[in-house]
Amino acid sequence: NKPFDCSCCFIDFTIMSDEPVHKSGLKLFTPEAGTDDETAPVLVGTMEGSFVHKTVRDRWPQIIGKIIDHFHQKRRELMEEYGEEADADVKSVIGGLSEMRYRLTTDKTLTELTDDYHDAQKWNEKLQLIQNELGADQTTWFRTAWMFTECYLYRSIYGLVHSTQLLGTYDWFMDSKKEAFDSHVDQVKEAIHYVWTCTNNIDLTPAHIKETLLVLLRMSLWANRGDLSLSGGNAVNAPVNPVFVATGLQNKILADDMEEAVDDYLMKLEQFRREGKRRVDIVLDNAGLELLMDLLLVEVLFKARLVDKVVLHGKGIPWFVSDVTENDLRWQMDRLLKMNDVTARTLAHKWKLRLQTGELSFRAHPFWTSWHNYEDMESAAPDLFDELDDLSSFMILKGDLNYRKLLRDRMWRMDTELSVAVGDVSLNPPILALRTNKSEIIAGLDEGCMEQLEGIESRHDIWLCSGEYAVAQILY
Repeated sequence: NKPFDCSCCFIDFTIMSDEPVHKSGLKLFTPEAGTDDETAPVLVGTMEGSFVHKTVRDRWPQIIGKIIDHFHQKRRELMEEYGEEADADVKSVIGGLSEMRYRLTTDKTLTELTDDYHDAQKWNEKLQLIQNELGADQTTWFRTAWMFTECYLYRSIYGLVHSTQLLGTYDWFMDSKKEAFDSHVDQVKEAIHYVWTCTNNIDLTPAHIKETLLVLLRMSLWANRGDLSLSGGNAVNAPVNPVFVATGLQNKILADDMEEAVDDYLMKLEQFRREGKRRVDIVLDNAGLELLMDLLLVEVLFKARLVDKVVLHGKGIPWFVSDVTENDLRWQMDRLLKMNDVTARTLAHKWKLRLQTGELSFRAHPFWTSWHNYEDMESAAPDLFDELDDLSSFMILKGDLNYRKLLRDRMWRMDTELSVAVGDVSLNPPILALRTNKSEIIAGLDEGCMEQLEGIESRHDIWLCSGEYAVAQILY
C-alpha cells in the first residue's frame, strides 16, 4: 500500500497585478490586499492566479483522490481487521468521496452534513448563515470563504467515515503519518542526540539555556515545512541535519521575534505564573518530524526548570492530512521506544512518564477542528478561552493554518501591523506564531524585512507559498 506522499512543492502561479513594488522588486500587496477590516478581503477560491485558487482547483481534488485510492488499496486489509461487513463501509466511503470530488471540481453548492457527530448541527447552522449572506446558489466550493470551505472539506470526509458501521474510528491518514516519521529516522536521531548532549553533558547556565532554546525553536519552526497537505500529498525529504537547518536559514526568517520570546518570556516564566504554575501551551501542527521537534523543545523547557506544565493542543479527528491526533502522539512515542537507540528510548520513557504525571498533557478541543478564527474563541469556545486566559503563561502556535486563523484568513498588505491583522484576541498569555509561509496571508513585515528580501525573485509564490521562508512573530 502506497502511503500519502508528503513532499513540499513550489506552487507556480502568476502575480495578480502590476501594483507598486518595493525598491527590491518585492510586491508589498496585490490590489485585493488591505490594511483594515474594511479593505482586507477574506480569501475565496475565485481569486484566479492565487494560491487559494490553485488549492481549491488542484490540491483538494488530488487529496480526495488519494483518499479514494487509499480505501481501494486497504479494502482487503480492512475486511480482515473489521470483518467482511467492512466491505460495504469501504464502498460507501469511496462512493461518498467520489461524489464530493465531483461537486468540488464542478463548483457545486455546499450541502449540509448528514452524520451524527456532535458538532454537525453547528456546522449546518453556520452553513445556513453563509447561505443567507451569499445566497444558496452562491455558496459553492469556490465562492465560499477559504477557511470555512477547507475545514468543511476535512469535516465532510470525516463525516463519511464516521457514519459507517465499523470504520468510525479509522484514521485514513495514519499510514502516511507513520511513513513520514519512519522516512526521517536519521534526522530524528540527530535532533535527539543534540538535545541530549545540550541538556545532560553541559552545565545549564542561563546563556546555554537561551542558546539551546533558540536552536530548538528554529528546529521546530523549520520542521513545519513537512506538511502533507501542502502539495496534495507528495513527500518531502528533510535535510539530514536539522540542527544545521536551524542555524543556517536565518536569512529566510522574514520576521524573527524568537530572541525576544526567549529573553522576555520563556526565560522569565516565573513572572507569568497562573494559579501558581508556569504553563506553556503549544498548538500543534504536523505529526512526524515536526512533532518530535516540538517534544524536544518541551524537554528543554522541563530540563531547564522553566515550566511546571506543558499542554499540547491537537486534533480530535483526522485533519489536514498530517495534523497531530492523540493516537499520533502515542504511536510516535511507542515508535521511539522500539528504536535501536538508547537515547531515543530514554526520552520516550520520560515523555510517557510526564503524560502519566500530568506534567505533559494532550487536549483536543473541538475548536481546533472548527472554522473559527482565534478572534472567535471567546464566544465560540468560552471554556477553552477561559482555560488559556486563566492558566497559560505562554502560547506557541505552529503552522500555516493556525497563522491563517490568527490573522483571520484575510489578504493583508504585508506591512500591516500584526495587531491590526489579528483583531480582538484578548487572551492574557503572549503568543508566539511559528510558521513557514504556505499561503498569501502575512502581516507585520517591516522595512528591514523588505531589504532582507532584496535580490530574491520578486514572484511571491517563491517566498510566500512554498514553505521556503518563514515568520516567527510574537503577539502580547
